[in-house]
Amino acid sequence: MSGADPVARALDLLRSAGYRELGKPLVVATIPFDIGTPMISNRSLNVLLVVDTLRPHDPESIRRQTDGLSRALDAIESRRSLTVIFVGPTPSVRVVHAISRVARVLAVGTPVGDRAERDLVDSLAVLLPLSVPHQEDEQVQPWHEILGAMAAQYADSEFEPIFEATRDDAVEEALERLLAEPLKGLDLA
Repeated sequence: MSGADPVARALDLLRSAGYRELGKPLVVATIPFDIGTPMISNRSLNVLLVVDTLRPHDPESIRRQTDGLSRALDAIESRRSLTVIFVGPTPSVRVVHAISRVARVLAVGTPVGDRAERDLVDSLAVLLPLSVPHQEDEQVQPWHEILGAMAAQYADSEFEPIFEATRDDAVEEALERLLAEPLKGLDLA
């Protein structure tokens, strides 16, 4: 995948995340929209438009088509949100701002070099499934390590009863005794 152009890499990454391409032109409410590569997923309510800005394009046409598509989705009361992904140079701030009023905008840029794949994944991370590292079967108990370190640091202090109580699950009682001690002998009535 790294040898392909950035648009092909972005499309491959989105396909691997469960998105599928829709036909071109995209037809919504009988209106055809010939803009970018439209994609959807059964796992999310996004309509993606992958727009290749590496090739000659008219930014104003992209803005108009995006605005029209957004209105068409609203007209059919679609629950899907529109996301425009610019692969290549990002259009002017004015165009991006206008599009961002009706759609989410992700600017991927043109990732190249050794970090190209990582940069592409980072740019599209909001659309990709969360990858959680596999945990070992053995559960780590960091609380016991922390408790041991704190007990050693604060040995022979007023906190020692709390550390001892945590071993017996009696923290509340120890804390209550610790807080009540300074109040003994005071007339609180």
